[in-house]
Amino acid sequence: MVPSMTQPDDAGKPDLFASIPATAEQLLAMQRPRRPGWPEWASKNKVEQVLDFINHLDTSVLEDQQIARAIVRQLEILHQEIAVEMRADHTASAAQIAGWAVDADRLQHCRILLDSITLD
Repeated sequence: MVPSMTQPDDAGKPDLFASIPATAEQLLAMQRPRRPGWPEWASKNKVEQVLDFINHLDTSVLEDQQIARAIVRQLEILHQEIAVEMRADHTASAAQIAGWAVDADRLQHCRILLDSITLD
C-alpha cells in the first residue's frame, strides 16, 4: 500500500500520486486536447478510416515500411516533446518525466528496428 503524501504537516501541498494515471487509457485521456463538443468516438473513427485507406492502397512492402516508420517517428517526437515540457514543469513528477522519456527511447528503438528490416 502506498502511503498518502498528504499528511497534516503537508497541508496545502498537492498529493504527488494523485496525478499519476493508473491505466494507459487514463494516460492517453490526460494528453488528449480538450475540445468542447469533440465526440469520443471521433478518434476511433479516424483510426478506422486511416487503416481502411491503407489496407486498400496498392503499396509495396517498402512503402508499407515507410508508413510504419513515419507513424512510429511521429509518436517518438510527441514523447520527446512531452518529456521536455514536463522537465520544465515544476509540478511534474520524476516518474512521469522518466516514463515519457523511456517511451521516447523505446519508440526510437522501434524505428531503428524498422529501418533494419531487409525487404529484398
